[in-house]
Amino acid sequence: MGSSSKTVYETTNQAQTSELPKWQEDYIRNQIMPKATALSTAEYKPYTGQTVAGLSPLEQQVQTNLAKADFGQPQYQQASNVFSELSSMTPEQYNAMTMQNYNPYQQNVISAADTAQQNLRAQQRLQENEMISKSNAFGGSRADVYQGARQGAFETGYLQTMADLMSQGYDKAQAQTMAQLAGRGQAAGSLADTTTAGNQALMQGFQGQLGAGQVARSIEQAQLQADMAEFDRAQAHPLQQLNALLAGGGAIPGGLGTVNTSGSSNQTTSGGSNVLSTLGSLGQAGASFGMFGSPAQVASLGAR
Repeated sequence: MGSSSKTVYETTNQAQTSELPKWQEDYIRNQIMPKATALSTAEYKPYTGQTVAGLSPLEQQVQTNLAKADFGQPQYQQASNVFSELSSMTPEQYNAMTMQNYNPYQQNVISAADTAQQNLRAQQRLQENEMISKSNAFGGSRADVYQGARQGAFETGYLQTMADLMSQGYDKAQAQTMAQLAGRGQAAGSLADTTTAGNQALMQGFQGQLGAGQVARSIEQAQLQADMAEFDRAQAHPLQQLNALLAGGGAIPGGLGTVNTSGSSNQTTSGGSNVLSTLGSLGQAGASFGMFGSPAQVASLGAR
């Protein structure tokens, strides 16, 4: 630009010169060109900071607790085993359970009733023998008939009494068995329900902690985004400075540094201010298309 700042134009009749004023040349040489050269040769500078916030300590704690939680699996398994056992019970197992409930009744009620009946019959025999002795019929056929009739009546009543007691006892044993099975099923169901309620409460607590942890992470993410935005502004600052210089060049009046020639076959007009006006237009375009551009745009400008 130093040797080409003065241009000679030849016409058919004369030669004329037009040159930039010194201050215009200095403005381009010292202000615009160094800045443009620096931008065009600058290497791309990537952002090396963190861009995504990691899990907050509270979120990490929740994840750890979730991994350790068994969510009542032993309790569910225990309830499931009970239901499986009840659903697969065979008639033999049912009868065995009923007899277990019947045996105490047999020992405590039926055996006692049998002893009472036998004692009663023994007392009756004594009374019968006494009556036979008094009637002098002891050892005779009348005694045998009498004692046989009394024995038959006793046995009939005895058997009926024992049968009734045994039937009552078995009915009670069956009822007790059914109540025991129902109780086991209800206990297993209650265990499962309680475990489910506990799991729901546990998950609600985890969700609350996750919500609090997400708030902390969002604050950190906002700070990271602010850091990236500040980096972008710093990268765009040199381009903003160049755009300002180019825009300043566009404000120089068009007549400065211009020589006009007329009356010849060839009329030429040359002026440094037109150069600055052109640069100024570029500055305005730069302002329109990225005066506040991103680092990627700055790198793109340098690549040209």
